Amino acid sequence: MPSNSFLSKQRPNKSGYSYIYGLFMSILGKIQRIVRFKIFSISNIKIKHLDVGIPLSAKLKTDRSSFIEFQDYCNVGRYSTILALLNSNIKIGKDFHLGDFSIIQCVDAQVIIGDNCMIGSHAQLISTNHNYLSKNILIKDQGMGGVSKKGIKIGNDCWIGSGACILPGVNIGNGVVVGAMSVVTKDISPYSIVVGNPAKVIKVRE
Repeated sequence: MPSNSFLSKQRPNKSGYSYIYGLFMSILGKIQRIVRFKIFSISNIKIKHLDVGIPLSAKLKTDRSSFIEFQDYCNVGRYSTILALLNSNIKIGKDFHLGDFSIIQCVDAQVIIGDNCMIGSHAQLISTNHNYLSKNILIKDQGMGGVSKKGIKIGNDCWIGSGACILPGVNIGNGVVVGAMSVVTKDISPYSIVVGNPAKVIKVRE
């Protein structure tokens, strides 16, 4: 009968397998970031630092007249979309997090996001909207821009909750917290906590 010590030597070393798997995934992640960095370096997507996490499922799109710029240590969630078209630019500060399935849309406008900001999953930043004022023209034929082409500006250290929607022309001050599912239609003063549709101030951070 083989001894217990002999049997233990024959068993697979699970910790060894875990180490090899972890090492493989780490190397694969680094290769992915480097490849994406090389692709972005020849496009209008500007990355200031290699430590920017952009999964393959995320969609980043610009045209020749627009650009998207990331500072250091940014993370984009899975299946998120960042879109800059028609003379647009999106500038994202350092230590930024964008949740899964979120959208930043910028058409013929500008979106500026400060440092140390977090945006939850399924959130939307919509910088440009359809014109709709004329009843004699189909809404879909009235085009983008006009009074709705105003852009969005978000200060430093802000938290935008899951499912929140920031509409064109909104300026959000430093330290603002936007509750989940809120719709922000007007400027928010620094350090305010806002909730609801339309979003209203319920408290000021101390």
